[in-house]
Parts: sequence; C-alpha cells; structure tokens
Amino acid sequence: MQAPKQTSRLHRATLHALPQRACTSADADTVETLRRLLHAAHQGQVVGVAVAAIADNGSYDFAFTGKAVRRPVFMRGVLADMDDELGEMAKE
Repeated sequence: MQAPKQTSRLHRATLHALPQRACTSADADTVETLRRLLHAAHQGQVVGVAVAAIADNGSYDFAFTGKAVRRPVFMRGVLADMDDELGEMAKE
C-alpha cells in the first residue's frame, strides 16, 4: 500500500497520542467522529479520506488516503463542498 501523499508547503504539526484524560465536549465530538469513521472503514464503507487535524497548540496536519488519492478531482469537489459549509459556519 502506498503511503499518504505529503506535498504541503504549509506548516505541519507532528501529532502524537495524548495521555488518557477526560474529554472536553469538543474532544468528545472529535473522538466520536473518528470512531464512527474508523468503524465504517473497517466495514469497507469508507474507502478514502482527506483529513485535516488541528492540534491544541494551533498547528495542523493533513493526509490523503485511498480513493482520495486515486480520484483527486472528485475529492477536490468534496473538499470544496466542505469549504462552503465551513464558510457558512464562519458567518454565524
């Protein structure tokens, strides 16, 4: 399997597993979303991702896997849709 493509010139964070601690509500939402996606991937329902992660120090990381790499034009459309949604959230 090919490693995720890493081509960003932007600042990238190195993310490490955090020690076990009580989750804040934002952390709990993040953990639940990741669990749901992981479960769907194990079931074969999620076959590619383009993910961006924000660390608590403000740095970030991103990766592309599976069909997100093999069908980049399609994934760019998905990310444009996500960008529109984030733009609406930013207006609120």
